[in-house]
Amino acid sequence: MGEQIRSAIPSFLLYGEHGAEPPFIHIETVAARAGALNWTIDAHRHDALGHVLLIKGGGGRFLLDGVVRQFGPGSAIFVPSKLVHAFYFLPDTDGSVLTLSDSLLELAADALVESDLSGDLAGALLVDLAQDPTLFEQIAASLARISAELAQPQLGQLSAIRTHVALILLAMVRGGRFHGEQSLYSSQDLRLIEKLRRRIGQSLGEMPGVGDLACELGVTAARLNAACRRVAGCSTLHLLHAAQLAEAKRALLYTEQPISEIAYSLGFEDPAYFSRFFSRRTGRTPSAFRALHIRVG
Repeated sequence: MGEQIRSAIPSFLLYGEHGAEPPFIHIETVAARAGALNWTIDAHRHDALGHVLLIKGGGGRFLLDGVVRQFGPGSAIFVPSKLVHAFYFLPDTDGSVLTLSDSLLELAADALVESDLSGDLAGALLVDLAQDPTLFEQIAASLARISAELAQPQLGQLSAIRTHVALILLAMVRGGRFHGEQSLYSSQDLRLIEKLRRRIGQSLGEMPGVGDLACELGVTAARLNAACRRVAGCSTLHLLHAAQLAEAKRALLYTEQPISEIAYSLGFEDPAYFSRFFSRRTGRTPSAFRALHIRVG
């Protein structure tokens, strides 16, 4: 996504941290991170990481792009990558947070050869297992085994971790289906925005207007805007502008193209309008942005 959206909605590895190579996995207590932040994890996203939370005691509120749900002891929560989310925990909440890369998540799902979890795991999932201690303990036991594997690596560590992640996901899906819990997030929205991002990546210079773009994707402009706001936290036009801005920055930083050519390549008919577009969003003209980079570099 574009730099403008990234600056508005932080994208982290773990909350407040950056960088790591997949497959990535991390486990910690809720208190270890949220306790030092007044038990508040503000709105953010992860580009290629998902979370599993298991709440033993306490609880709080879970915010997902306008959807707010309460959770308490016995809750299991799954948050897939790319979704903007926030947590407001009650003080001294007792729970665990498993963070894992999409690549590891896919490996775990593939291990469940008899199960099709793609639909269940396409969106966020909140499952109340307070009345199902067996499934809750299964998840807790698998989290404990993952923690032990990470603390003392042994032969076949990745295979063991993958197996336990698969067992956690299966327990959550079973619990969700049994208790009638619904995904907190529309998998249709995710698929639609992925199609939009692929379309944007094909040719920014020949990008149609929002209405025509929505028609290409088989939805109304209102439906596309609503999906963008839920998934990306912005309008369709904002998403398009962010992509144009990011591509403009790349061209200014890594090529010697004249600014007028960059403008035309991004679909701007008037280089002067492109300069105003760029300046409003960065605080610098394209030429000043490029000169600063050359001076610093």
